Amino acid sequence: MENDITLFTTDVNTVPNSVLCLGNAGARWIDLSERPENKDSTTAYVNKAIGYLSHALELHPKYVNGYLNLGLAQMKLGQLDSAYNTWTRAQALYPSNPYLQSYFPYLAVNYMNKGVTLGQAGKLDEATKALDKAIACNPNSYDVWYNYAGVYFTKGNFEKAKFGFENALKLNPNSEQAKNGLGAATTKLAETQNTNTVVASVPPNK
Repeated sequence: MENDITLFTTDVNTVPNSVLCLGNAGARWIDLSERPENKDSTTAYVNKAIGYLSHALELHPKYVNGYLNLGLAQMKLGQLDSAYNTWTRAQALYPSNPYLQSYFPYLAVNYMNKGVTLGQAGKLDEATKALDKAIACNPNSYDVWYNYAGVYFTKGNFEKAKFGFENALKLNPNSEQAKNGLGAATTKLAETQNTNTVVASVPPNK
């Protein structure tokens, strides 16, 4: 690995505008950042990778592998929105890319965990935004739909909570938790609608 880094960085110094050399150097810095002995240098190494990959993409805006690895680097720094935007560009260029089939679900889990954490902290507006992104990344995950529904239920948006529990049950029809959640959301939604009907029927003061 050390020899690879030396090789690719030497290549970049020799041909600084080579997209392939820049891309390979960026990928190797990501690899190096993942080694246990480099734990204290992870951020520095990932930032080096981002520098090389960003330059590669400036030179060649349709360089799919550059977007894939740049998204990974952004993920390692916790930059979820940046990773989402980067991988969305890769998807536009290569919709059936096999790497994206695992990258987007991985990103969805990170958005989901972020949303749950924000929800537990009472930051419900931010939490729902994170869960919305999780769904956009992976609409085929029971866990994502279940937590989406839970956060919206806590926020008091029972219509979206109901929608979330319904989709969770499509993916896991035997989930008692989702069944209970759907029942609770349906009840709350009916109560809200009944309250609105009663309020609307009160005549104005004369």
